Amino acid sequence: MKRFLVIAFALAGIGGVAYLATLGCGQMLSRKISPVGWVESLSLAPKQREAVAAAQKQFMAQKQESCGILCAKRAQIIQLLKQPDPDRAVLAQLAEEIGREQTALETATLDYLLAVSRQLEPP
Repeated sequence: MKRFLVIAFALAGIGGVAYLATLGCGQMLSRKISPVGWVESLSLAPKQREAVAAAQKQFMAQKQESCGILCAKRAQIIQLLKQPDPDRAVLAQLAEEIGREQTALETATLDYLLAVSRQLEPP
């Protein structure tokens, strides 16, 4: 009975983490949220708006691709964790791949923010 409760709590925890991890990706992929609404509040000149829009388009494409990869890797982890004796080496490999993709996404975010800041006039 004790083992059953431990397994039940572990699966519930895994499910909760998976839900929270994929929630952001799902919202972005379905375009229910707009992560770049702050750009419109900058009152940019037409030339600046064009440059920011081009950077935004490139960033959003990369973000969507990264999000899809992250969601797929997390789904693989969930499937492995459902097995009675998951392969720890495969889990570690997936964790490393997720970390690399997350780092690439953060770097792309910084590149995008720097591209936008270059379009702003000096104070």
